[in-house]
Amino acid sequence: MKTTSLRLVLIAALATCATGTAFAHAEGHAPAPAKPPIATEALPATMAETLTAIQSQLALLKTAQKEGKFSAVSANAVTLNQLVQHIVGQVPADHKAQVKELADKHATITAELTRAAAAGAAKPVSDLVSKLGGNLRALQLFAH
Repeated sequence: MKTTSLRLVLIAALATCATGTAFAHAEGHAPAPAKPPIATEALPATMAETLTAIQSQLALLKTAQKEGKFSAVSANAVTLNQLVQHIVGQVPADHKAQVKELADKHATITAELTRAAAAGAAKPVSDLVSKLGGNLRALQLFAH
C-alpha cells in the first residue's frame, strides 16, 4: 500500500509540474524543461540529519503554502514525504511500528495535499499542511 501511495504522489506531482510547461510558446519554441519535484540529492545518512532535513523541508512547504505557490507546495510535500519514508529505516526497532504507521498516514495526507494543490484549493491545502505538521510532531516523539 505504501508503494502505491508513494507512486500516486509522485505521479500527481509530476503531472502538476508537467501541465504548466507542456505547451510550446506562441513564437514556436519549446519552453525550458521543468525542474523535477523530487530532490536529486542523496538522502541524509543519520537520523539527526534526516530530522533536520524534515524540519527544513516543512518550513519550505509552509512558506510556499503562505505565498500561494501550489506547484511548490506539491514539490515540497513530495520531498518531505520521501524524507519521512526514509526515516522509518533509521529509527530504533522498538519504535519502528509507530513510525511506520505515522509514515503511512503522512503518505496519505501528502497524496491529498498534492491533489488539493493541483486544484488550487487554498483552504484544503492550508488544512492539510497543518495535518502534516501535527503528524511530523508525533513522528519526532518516536524518532530520537
